[in-house]
Amino acid sequence: ELELVIFLINNDEVDKAVSLLSRFHYAELADFFDNTNSKIHKKVIPLLKDKICPETILCISDTTKNSLLSIINIQKIVEFLDELPIEDIIEFLENIKSDTKNKIISALTKEKQKQIIEGFEYPEETAGRIVEREFLSFSIQK
Repeated sequence: ELELVIFLINNDEVDKAVSLLSRFHYAELADFFDNTNSKIHKKVIPLLKDKICPETILCISDTTKNSLLSIINIQKIVEFLDELPIEDIIEFLENIKSDTKNKIISALTKEKQKQIIEGFEYPEETAGRIVEREFLSFSIQK
């Protein structure tokens, strides 16, 4: 299907391509973005952005993230991130340009901003950076 979608886009049948893309699994859609260029992104993102699920942006490469961030507005990215756990937000933000990262963080709630800043205080590739900090604790009454 990927070849068909690219063929449709290259032949100015973007609406048909978007219709096919909207049925892709989020990982397949991420793969599509990773294997196409910014020229194609610019054609499909405006038509597809309301159909992209938050998990898609987690699956794309860092290079593609930066390309998509230049096309999708910050508020839409914040909407995606609001649906994700904090450790996924940190992972998403890790390797994007500092100015873009700061704009995104400042658009999030104060609570999420605090959690992200705390997460970034831990070194990369450590459990502290990615561990879920919210949990339930139960004690057994004898």
